[in-house]
Amino acid sequence: MAIFDFKAESYDDWYNTAIGKFADDVETSCAVSMLGNVTSGSILDVGCGTGNFSIKLAQMGFDVTGIDLSEKMLDKAKKKTKNLRLNIKFIKGDTHSLSFEDNAFDAVVSMAAFEFIEDASRVLHEMFRVAKPGAPVIVGTINRDSDWGAFYLEKAAKGHVIFKHALFKGPDELKKLFPQYLTDFRQCLFVPPDARQEDISLGCEQSLSQAKKGGFMCAKWIKSNNYEVQGKVGE
Repeated sequence: MAIFDFKAESYDDWYNTAIGKFADDVETSCAVSMLGNVTSGSILDVGCGTGNFSIKLAQMGFDVTGIDLSEKMLDKAKKKTKNLRLNIKFIKGDTHSLSFEDNAFDAVVSMAAFEFIEDASRVLHEMFRVAKPGAPVIVGTINRDSDWGAFYLEKAAKGHVIFKHALFKGPDELKKLFPQYLTDFRQCLFVPPDARQEDISLGCEQSLSQAKKGGFMCAKWIKSNNYEVQGKVGE
């Protein structure tokens, strides 16, 4: 989204904080675990932003393409990629109408972007369309019904320039999207946003997972061989 243009240069600063790095690590671990036996090949990162997840996928050996609507976020992604000497293709484009052929990618992912997508069903359909039959389609997004959801909703209510545009979802809303193809659903980031420094740990994450709702949720769908790529298919 163009609203991210002015945040491009400072967007990654949060990942340098203790809680930001921890959140990034557990969210990445959750999403990557859902790739299963897909360990190589072409992968599309939808709403790639500054390339945070795209870079991790490229470092894992994937042939990565990232797409985002914010040109300045993409510029930052390209600079980071160049510095790391990685080969990632970044494209400016609308996630509601992906500029790729049908059945083009071995996997399609979207991390922390669905919070800002107006027509989630349409975008997910596009992700299905460009995925190869049998490919995983994975979405990671903030869980509205969690401590982290409340944290960001409070920011939105106070007029935060980014989060006032967010459309947060709960687990049930995410699961209702193309339920016939949904194969896995997981939550992570049980450590709350206001955690003390000493509580930002995998030990606390594991302990809190028994009582709290995860601040981040990941859903995985598998595109079937008979998926209809023409038109919107069942919410």
